Amino acid sequence: MTSPAQPPLPLALIVDDDPTLRALSRMSLEQEDLRVEEASSGQAAIDFASVTMPDIIILDLQMPVMDGFVACQRLRQLPHGEFVPILIMTGLDDIDSIAKAYEVGATALSWTHPESAGAVHASDQ
Repeated sequence: MTSPAQPPLPLALIVDDDPTLRALSRMSLEQEDLRVEEASSGQAAIDFASVTMPDIIILDLQMPVMDGFVACQRLRQLPHGEFVPILIMTGLDDIDSIAKAYEVGATALSWTHPESAGAVHASDQ
């Protein structure tokens, strides 16, 4: 008798141009039993999600070439992109950046600078 197949673990996509932060995020998410893929740019995230839409996206805002605001907006435009939670990890804490992140489709924000470590703000959407 064979046992029923286990469903695959949820897939998280980490999008950050900093390889150290990607590695730290990967370790944390894997400890929570998530499969993890990495993208080093907004375009790489869009390319990946165009083929395989993850269950959650962890997205940095401050990246060269395509920042996280543009990447978030484009990810939301992909098929099924409107349903995926997008957690923004950022050091930006000004009101305009926070408002813009929600305008382009962020689900929640988490600040990465020390004075607000662990702080998460979720959208009321």
